[in-house]
Amino acid sequence: MLAEAVAKKTSFPYFSLDHVTSVITPYIPEQEYVTKLPLFVARQEKISIDVFYAGYSTEQIVSFYFRQAETYWAGIENFIKYAIEDEHDLILEGWQMLPHLLQALITPANQDKLKVIFLYKSNVENIISGLKANTAKIDWVLRNAKEENTFLSIARMISYFGSYIEKEAKQYSFRSVNTEIDFKQKIEESLEYITR
Repeated sequence: MLAEAVAKKTSFPYFSLDHVTSVITPYIPEQEYVTKLPLFVARQEKISIDVFYAGYSTEQIVSFYFRQAETYWAGIENFIKYAIEDEHDLILEGWQMLPHLLQALITPANQDKLKVIFLYKSNVENIISGLKANTAKIDWVLRNAKEENTFLSIARMISYFGSYIEKEAKQYSFRSVNTEIDFKQKIEESLEYITR
């Protein structure tokens, strides 16, 4: 939502890293998918998200996200470096950019060329309410989750991931914003920060 708002305000091209990483996936040997792309493998097996979230712990699922982010990072990093070198303004959005990976790109020469903000949520009950109240045209959770326990498991995963992002963003001096309360206002404030 923030990325779309920035794109609308600036007319910069906007890329979801889910799309960018789909271009990288074919270049990873299939025999390495299980260790390098565990989320991709789970989705390829066509198991429902109810089965997926019932079968793995919060910590395991978050570790799958981290592993996959690290697998894709070389390609994403190159994408960002080329944009900086060619002075192309663009917007990148996605969970694949973790603070400890991104911090290596923040050099004295680049620090004025990159604006970074991490959005997160941490309260499980607020996350569940937000998931169920989502009115987006395409919502992966509402479209696929059938079991009530799945909402709780997803909320726990988002909370765990969010707590990690909050801590690591602070460690590397990146701006981070908890969006679970006054969501629209936090998006507006973040938009102002990114575009000023």
